[in-house]
Amino acid sequence: MESLNRQQALNQRGDDPRIRIVAFSIQAVLVTTLVALLHPFGDATHDSDLPVAVRVGWVISQSIWLITPGALLGLAISIWRYRLGMMLGLSWCVAIPLLVSLDALLHGWIDERFLSMSMLEILFHWKSLLASASWVTTASAILAVLTPLFLLALFEVVRIQTGQVVTRRPRISVGTRIGLLLLISIVLSSPAIYEWDRTRRWCGEHSIRNPLCAFHFFDGSVTVAESVSAIAVDTTESKTENLAGRANEFRLLAVDSKTSGTSDELPDVLLVIVESMRPELLDANVMPHLHRYAKDSLWCRQHFSGGNATTHGMFSLLNGLDPSWYESSVRYTPILNRLMQQGGYEVGFFAGHDQWAAFDMDPFINDQKFDQFDVHRQNGLSSDRRATLAAKLYLDEPRNLRPPRMAVLYLYATHAIYRSYPKDQVFQPSADDRLLYPYSVNSRDAVWNRYRNSARTIDRFLSSIMRRDRIVLVTGDHGEAFLEDGTVGHGTRISKVQTMTPAVLFVPGLKGRLLDTPTCHADLVPTLLSALGWKLNQANLLSGKSLLDDVGRTSGRVFATRDYLSNTYGLIGAWTTTDTSPFAVTFKFFPTDQVVQPLGMIDENGRPVSGDPKLLKMLGYWSR
Repeated sequence: MESLNRQQALNQRGDDPRIRIVAFSIQAVLVTTLVALLHPFGDATHDSDLPVAVRVGWVISQSIWLITPGALLGLAISIWRYRLGMMLGLSWCVAIPLLVSLDALLHGWIDERFLSMSMLEILFHWKSLLASASWVTTASAILAVLTPLFLLALFEVVRIQTGQVVTRRPRISVGTRIGLLLLISIVLSSPAIYEWDRTRRWCGEHSIRNPLCAFHFFDGSVTVAESVSAIAVDTTESKTENLAGRANEFRLLAVDSKTSGTSDELPDVLLVIVESMRPELLDANVMPHLHRYAKDSLWCRQHFSGGNATTHGMFSLLNGLDPSWYESSVRYTPILNRLMQQGGYEVGFFAGHDQWAAFDMDPFINDQKFDQFDVHRQNGLSSDRRATLAAKLYLDEPRNLRPPRMAVLYLYATHAIYRSYPKDQVFQPSADDRLLYPYSVNSRDAVWNRYRNSARTIDRFLSSIMRRDRIVLVTGDHGEAFLEDGTVGHGTRISKVQTMTPAVLFVPGLKGRLLDTPTCHADLVPTLLSALGWKLNQANLLSGKSLLDDVGRTSGRVFATRDYLSNTYGLIGAWTTTDTSPFAVTFKFFPTDQVVQPLGMIDENGRPVSGDPKLLKMLGYWSR
């Protein structure tokens, strides 16, 4: 009775919660529609053969269908508990446009749905995601949250100021209003349903423009044509059968003293890792200095990182091992450091970034593993400039005062948001510091130019430290996506653009040549040791092969690259570089359980495709 009396009092004041729920629902429909059609993330709205009016009507209809259940729930509960009903109804109306906006942000960034199991895996990496988030990423996330809230608040203020008559004179019943709203959705969706084939195609190609896709309706997902669950993979000789024993063998790896030479005969070594470096950057117009070196070097043009993010790329690079060994104890003792020090070298690490712990790399990148460790908090271009100068001073010290040295230099300018000096901004139009991240297809070319300009600045740093009396190895930690695979950045998909990076090895006196068979980061440790003329007591323990001694053997082998967020692997082989075959065979690998679980085949954008099932048998060769 008390609830009924309070309800009657509210009705007399024109504050009927049922009317407010309906009014707020209409506002939420408008906001959801605006967010879906106008948000700046990901794909473009004009790229479709579906007429604009049909698209708009279809999106409005989807918004109505998403909002109406919550409105009806709130209305039903308000009959007995008006405050609870109003709270539930209004909360639903706020949640739907907010979820659609966040889904657009996430899908435009990593091509994943906000409401998905993949999102749970991503949350396990929240520390590294926060560490790598630039201010533009943070601004984009804030925009995705605040925009629908601001629009809802704005419409509510307008309704209160100009629409009191709606709540005070409910000439049309609540049920009739809901019925009219649903009738409008049927009318507006009819043209889209009539053109269903084109509508369904538009939903699949532009899922972040369709609110229902955020909830896994019409999301255009591609499925693998054949099942792979029944395909057995022979792992009887699995590399993990004696995991502890293999790890001990890695510790016993040593340089043959007969081949190590005297310290006076050994050249200094410069190992440069460029953040997010794609093969296209190694161009005479983008990085002219490095390009001149590449022509006189071993230039690997089909080269793959150990993963699509820094963690597994750096591990594979510093150990000469497949990224599947990342979880083993070898992770705590970088093989390259130990072998170089054993051969008489001092080893220094210099970086324009210091977030190694956030990305779980501090076990093998820390001041205990290097003779000199010089890292600083990332601070624009000044961090890279300081790291380059420190590495230069380290190597330029007169040789008669020290043993030979290897400097590992990690440069960060080519990480989003891609910084460059004004004099290097030759590619135009270029996005400025106000770019959104993720960005739209319309902004892609400007962001790509900004990225290339940052590579020119990296090349400027390299020109001050690269010398022809040193062994110089330049590569990237991984690649970078610019919406080619539906994502921006890296660490989110096993795709060509995220896993490929160039590799250039300059050795004094070595004739330059091109290598167009697939190679990987694990190859670079044995290749560097070959360049020094060193031999190992058990070279076969390394996953990689020397590209100087065993070039013929690299053409028929397979190796793996790894996804950072999902820990899925992609098997790369000779088929990867052909146009008719899948890009990679994907699988899960569980070292402690000695299990290889095949998943299927993917194209170069990381999407499932059909392929020759015999390729799945290659997992048996990899697992040995």
